[in-house]
Amino acid sequence: MNELRRLGAVTFSADEIAHSILEPGGPAYDPVVRAFGPDLVGPDGRLDRPSLAGRIFENPAQRKRLEALMHPIILERLKSEIDAFRSNPPNDPPIAAVEIPLLYEVGAEALVDCVWVVAVEQQRQFTRLKKRTSWPDARVRAAINSQMPLSQKVGRADRVVSTEGRLSETLAQVGAFWSQIIHSFKEDSLCP
Repeated sequence: MNELRRLGAVTFSADEIAHSILEPGGPAYDPVVRAFGPDLVGPDGRLDRPSLAGRIFENPAQRKRLEALMHPIILERLKSEIDAFRSNPPNDPPIAAVEIPLLYEVGAEALVDCVWVVAVEQQRQFTRLKKRTSWPDARVRAAINSQMPLSQKVGRADRVVSTEGRLSETLAQVGAFWSQIIHSFKEDSLCP
């Protein structure tokens, strides 16, 4: 997303929305505390996200319960942000990038004109998530397995960005796809 932002895209993130709606006073905060218990609230009044993650990734029914509380709010916010962008885009050409990790799982494809999937081999995905979260191995596996298999996402994507190689190689792919999109505006084709 940083590279697309640098190239000129306006960016929206489902994960950022998810974090904001779980802040104290956010629309999902009270429902999540009621559903999962006040023991998830830390001394600062914020939710203990690692504990919540442990509960939902160790119990698929709990994950579904959390998703039922959060996904409608997240999708409504994303739709609102995208609609506002489309009504009055601040950039030219008017390109937005929307990061939705569970795009297919929540049926959000209609929100976007073109789908890019970022792909990496599963062991590398595991290693990266483990490093980023410091979660136990079982939780990392459960988090990965809670999503549609990457091979299915790749099969449905309009573009696939591989992150297997060096960062410079990934950025080159993004740059090439960006150039195609810029060119497509001249031809009125939204997803070349």
